[in-house]
Amino acid sequence: MRGHWAIEALHHVRGTTFAEDACKVRSGHGPANLAVLRSLAALRLTELKRPTAPDAIRWASYGCFTRPLDLIGLA
Repeated sequence: MRGHWAIEALHHVRGTTFAEDACKVRSGHGPANLAVLRSLAALRLTELKRPTAPDAIRWASYGCFTRPLDLIGLA
């Protein structure tokens, strides 16, 4: 049961924070590729130990030329 709600929580973040339902990509491998990228971004944002995904996005974008690079390990 807990595993089910963990998946639902991820889908909620992808649907609300990343506006997955509003995405206009509908053909080929595009939707699956974008879903993987959104899931990866959501998982990386949870590693920041912020209360919510939007808070983590705000924190990462505050220093727009340094923190996002730290987030992906390039700085």
